[in-house]
Amino acid sequence: MDWAVVALVSGMVVAALAFGVGYRAKQIRYADQLKLAEEEAARVVLEAQNKSQGIMLEGKDEVLKLREQQETEQKRRRNELQEQERRLQQRREGLESRSEAVDNRKRSLDAREKEIERKHQELAEIKISQLKELERVAAMSREEARATFLKIVEAESRQDAARLMREIEAKAQEDGDRRAREIIATVIQRIASEQVAESTVSMVPIPNEEMKGRIIGRSGRNIRSIELATGADLVVDDTPDAIIVSCFDPVRREVARLAVLKLVADGRIHPARVEKVVEQAQKEVDQIILTEGERAAYEAGVLGADSLICRAGALLHDIGKAVTHEVDGSHALIGADIARRCGVPPKVVNCIAAHHGEEEMGSVEAVIVEAADAISGARPGARRETLEIYVKRLQALEEIANSFEGVAQAFAVQAGREVRILVKPEAIDDLATQRLSKAIARKIEEGVQFPGQIKVTVIRETRAIEYAQ
Repeated sequence: MDWAVVALVSGMVVAALAFGVGYRAKQIRYADQLKLAEEEAARVVLEAQNKSQGIMLEGKDEVLKLREQQETEQKRRRNELQEQERRLQQRREGLESRSEAVDNRKRSLDAREKEIERKHQELAEIKISQLKELERVAAMSREEARATFLKIVEAESRQDAARLMREIEAKAQEDGDRRAREIIATVIQRIASEQVAESTVSMVPIPNEEMKGRIIGRSGRNIRSIELATGADLVVDDTPDAIIVSCFDPVRREVARLAVLKLVADGRIHPARVEKVVEQAQKEVDQIILTEGERAAYEAGVLGADSLICRAGALLHDIGKAVTHEVDGSHALIGADIARRCGVPPKVVNCIAAHHGEEEMGSVEAVIVEAADAISGARPGARRETLEIYVKRLQALEEIANSFEGVAQAFAVQAGREVRILVKPEAIDDLATQRLSKAIARKIEEGVQFPGQIKVTVIRETRAIEYAQ
């Protein structure tokens, strides 16, 4: 029993010693860990301090860079402002010099204006003296001289008016041609293909090189005549036994080619012969075009027309004349409107509206009706006129034209639809022909009853004839 107690006590003592030793070991280990932790914390704090110092240094560098950039930008802007101020100063100086030049020019113009006024005054005095001298030399009173002077001024004014009218018409024609060329150029630009459809030159063979000299002629008169008559360019170069015909118009180029071939074959080459040969070549080309066009149209099947539409259009084309005295407008358009309201087919309506060109022809039947109407109206005695009335109307047209001063001959042609007047070139100039045509047209409107319209053509021709003996 005593041994058991001793053993128990011994065990308890050993356990207490073990516990104390373990506890002390833990305290020592915890102290070591705490020391390590403190050292790590000190190291982290030191690193943080180092990093913060680096960041502060970088921030200072960035601030310095920004400050340098700002100073550079301010310097650049100051330079720009200085440059703008310099330019403004130069412009101000230029405006001042220009203003001074304008003032000088104004003073010069004022001086010239005064000089012109002085000359006008001198001219007026000269005119008065000339009028007095005219009265003395011509033995006319002032009223008679004034009447003569007014007649001269009236003639000059008429010439000026005719010249102005001709210039306006020419300008309108030029503007129309320019606009048409612009439209054509736009169309060509839109539909142009990448390759040229045909060549712009043709080769004309000649028998020998001596023929080139004959085609050129003395001082180039033959080749100039050919080029003027055909509108094509002839290139005579070193090409052996050949001449080049150049022109962008294939029709003119073909006319020139045929004309040169005929001249070479005939051997007679001079300006008068050139005109005849070119005319013959033109007729041949026109016939070739017509024949080939008809053949192509026949092969393409585009010449077919509806005979019923043609008959209906021909029957109704002048229906508008029945109400032209009640409704304003052209009888063609009035008739087309009546036919449209009555349910007539659109093609027949187009035949009615387009037979005088007042509406675009939309079918081949409309073309046929227009041609038939022109043929019918050109017949002697057409439009329910007797032959006697028809002849009297032609005579009246010719008499009206012959009643004007300066008319040499007058002819009523195309069944009275046109009057051609030949004038005396020494009595009427080119500008006066414009006034004459308008005056004759107005007198025909006042004195002759006629259907449709009458074309007045005034022709002035000057010929110089001399005989070599």
